[in-house]
Amino acid sequence: ERVRSLYDSGAVVNPARLVATMRLPLRPFWVVHGDEERLGDRVVNMNKILRREDCLAVVCISCSNFGLARQQISPPESLSATQPFQYVPGASDDHELWSRGLDPIVFRDNADKILCEDNAGLEINLDDVIKARIDKAVAAAASHRDGEDGSSSRCYDPIGGTGIFVGTRRSGRPPLCWTMFDAILNVTNVEYDDMTTAATIPRNKFYLQMPVAEGKRDRNDLERYMAAGLAFVSIHVSAGRRVLVHCAQGRDRSVAVVIACIVTLCELQDPLILRPKVKDLTYVNLCQFMFGKYQDDLDGENKEMCSQSGLSEALMTKLVGRPGRKLVLEWMEKSLGLQRINDECLANKETLRIALHLVVQHREVASPTRSTMQKLNRFFMSEVHELLENKVNLG
Repeated sequence: ERVRSLYDSGAVVNPARLVATMRLPLRPFWVVHGDEERLGDRVVNMNKILRREDCLAVVCISCSNFGLARQQISPPESLSATQPFQYVPGASDDHELWSRGLDPIVFRDNADKILCEDNAGLEINLDDVIKARIDKAVAAAASHRDGEDGSSSRCYDPIGGTGIFVGTRRSGRPPLCWTMFDAILNVTNVEYDDMTTAATIPRNKFYLQMPVAEGKRDRNDLERYMAAGLAFVSIHVSAGRRVLVHCAQGRDRSVAVVIACIVTLCELQDPLILRPKVKDLTYVNLCQFMFGKYQDDLDGENKEMCSQSGLSEALMTKLVGRPGRKLVLEWMEKSLGLQRINDECLANKETLRIALHLVVQHREVASPTRSTMQKLNRFFMSEVHELLENKVNLG
């Protein structure tokens, strides 16, 4: 039943390829609360588990504590067999904090070094030793992804046939980046010096920064600037330009923006291609929707162009925050003929999850944090919550 539910959800976008890739059946190995006394033995045997020849091992760590949710009056022997689980707050939700930058691929490739017992019996802080090993492994993996020769050729990936690329900060480094991309969206709060003024950006090239801090240091800027980023990518993709969206590692913030683009600009299926009507998402079209006329018809300071991005300052002002979110989503809904899910929103948790899986097909290191996915979900769902609140207030 669970397998059928997963298949029907569309989360596995290409089941045939998945089956062809799997050489052996999957088998889960669990580490749960109560195993503390045996945990040392499990760690020692971890390499043997990961190298089993009769199956592909999936090591699962439960962050819930088995126990009663409320005090029972009945004697223990009469308790139901379906006892509830008590969740341990923070045990897994904040994996971006406690994982220290590890992902499954980096752990697999460095398991021997991270878990080795060379220091057993020595009077040292094993936590510091393990942290140093992890930091070294993560740094080496990042260096490999970015390209050891300092080039940008190995630190970005195209997302299907959309004309959208996801990459690391190095992929957006001038001047080399302009030989590969026509428009660059920087989803970090730092910039290369040659990106800060229009004078240093080549003619007919475009650049926009979404100043978003990394991880939980960002409070709401990802949501605040998401509409601007979505409009920037849409306009330049509609013109047939190659658009790079990058953050520091091309794993979290930039992936969130690309997911927002995928759920609106594409059908959620493999291979990923743009909807035919994306060509209508032009700058002129957006200005007419926002102002009722083309931007150049406006007077005064509103006529001044923010030449780095190709968008006017007046337009950029309208695109920020909740008003910008509402306007951009309405513009895309009308221009693309999108259908709202259950007459409520253009995307929800399920469609965002499917879009993430589609992105991972092309960018294997894409791994947005739970916090980032929550912000992305709020960006699309907030309008629904506001409508419900208004109905309650009116009632």
